[in-house]
Amino acid sequence: MGNVLDENASITDEDLVYFAERAEYLCSTGNNILVSNFRRNNHLAEFVQTFKPKNVGIATNVSNLKNIFNTDNYNKEQYTNELLSYISGMFSKNVKLYAYPYLDKKTNKIVTTKNVPVSEEAKPLFDFLINNKYIVDIENFDEKFVKTV
Repeated sequence: MGNVLDENASITDEDLVYFAERAEYLCSTGNNILVSNFRRNNHLAEFVQTFKPKNVGIATNVSNLKNIFNTDNYNKEQYTNELLSYISGMFSKNVKLYAYPYLDKKTNKIVTTKNVPVSEEAKPLFDFLINNKYIVDIENFDEKFVKTV
């Protein structure tokens, strides 16, 4: 839930209903659903692997991906090591990220993996993950639930 909400946002009753409906829908597909308070998806992926599932899908916000693939969020000297460590912690364990769009409040445009800003240094790695379907856009979303970032 934390990845969908702004850092300082409070969770409203509408948010809780929306999350409950999403979890209920996902459960109806026959999948096991875990709602967690992990702030970093690589830590969640590592935790889930202790249960030895065949495959794991993690829903996240495209804004989270923007932060992961932005050099400004890392120590410049350690950027490559930190990014590769994050990616290794995520995708070496049969994990797929399902990316939910967000509304960019500056441009008033919906941002998906197709138009998310990615640092030039990280672009080839990001493109590899997209092209090989490690990261997949969530499609057919309801625009009223797209959060502004």
